Amino acid sequence: MGKRVKRIWRRLKWEPEDIRELRSRISSNITLLNAFNNQLTRDNTVRLVRHKDDQERRMILDWLTPTDYGNKQSDFISRRQEGTGRWLLDSDEFQRWFNESKQTLFCPGIPGAGKTIMTSIVVDHLNTTFENDSDVGIAFLYCNFRRQQEQKHVDLLMSLVKQLAQGRPSVPSV
Repeated sequence: MGKRVKRIWRRLKWEPEDIRELRSRISSNITLLNAFNNQLTRDNTVRLVRHKDDQERRMILDWLTPTDYGNKQSDFISRRQEGTGRWLLDSDEFQRWFNESKQTLFCPGIPGAGKTIMTSIVVDHLNTTFENDSDVGIAFLYCNFRRQQEQKHVDLLMSLVKQLAQGRPSVPSV
């Protein structure tokens, strides 16, 4: 029993240099953990502030109008076949409207002629072309003669304001 106790004691007995090394490693690990914790806390604080700002922004934009033409745009553009509308985008009339200022592109047609899909193709083209240009605002409307009661001039105007505000990094202050 005595030899066994001596062996255990030798294992438990630490030299001063071993203790200093252990303290140094513990201090180093504590410093590293504190730095990690501080960075994590900063990151979480930034995320919370962004989340709060995003919620506030959504609340303001939804207050303007609950209508979201972006969802309609996504729905319409997803229904088109690849290559559809290329003739319009390549046409002289479209190129003139696109490249010159103060131009109007008027595309009349009977119901069911495809005006909505063509409009979604133009909107998609504009969004793609100007996605990285903060100086360009793109807003659009899809009117439906069956929903005239929901499409009052104030509602349409608010939808345009909402879309333009959504394209900004923050909601413009008054």
